[in-house]
Amino acid sequence: QRGYPCRFVVISGYRQFDYAYNALKYDVADYLLKPIDAIELNSALKKISEDLRANGASSQDDTGMLRSFFMKKAFYDTETSDLSMESLNGTYGLNFRPGLFRFLLVKIDYTDDIKIIYENLSSLQKKVEETIDRIFGPLCHDILYDRKTDRVEVLLNYEEEKDREIRQNMPALLLQAKNVTDLFLGLYVTVGIGNEYPDLAGAICSRD
Repeated sequence: QRGYPCRFVVISGYRQFDYAYNALKYDVADYLLKPIDAIELNSALKKISEDLRANGASSQDDTGMLRSFFMKKAFYDTETSDLSMESLNGTYGLNFRPGLFRFLLVKIDYTDDIKIIYENLSSLQKKVEETIDRIFGPLCHDILYDRKTDRVEVLLNYEEEKDREIRQNMPALLLQAKNVTDLFLGLYVTVGIGNEYPDLAGAICSRD
């Protein structure tokens, strides 16, 4: 009522569908299960703080739209693929650097008896993206996302020396993505991992 930019985190000891469903339905920032993990809690609070600061600047919103446009359309543009990394960074607000590119796919499936959750998959996708940021953010130059109806497509750009660590963290991604979907009975998650490429053109082909 006073116009303060508020975010809410639900802390619960229950994994039941109704609790998590209602929390995500009302777009809470996070749904954490007891016993609370200090790293997970601090990560959630840090993400909220960053979001609040970012939402106060229209330039940040514009950059987000450009990055999203790049993943959805410009990524496939022949002329775009011919641009230098510096030009792409300047045009689309990216932070690409020489190194490796790798695609990930996180797909969320559901059984027939849980179709009610389908309209709120975007909330789950958001939590998946936050999980990826938490695991791979410190290792990457940039991470881009593209949300489809039932999946999140991810592009990682990182130093070649980080490739082994990136691969070693893949099981953690699957485990934590499963923890997100396990809040809802009948939801299942699959993680697809693409090959690493030294250039963006190779990554484009692998995405197809």
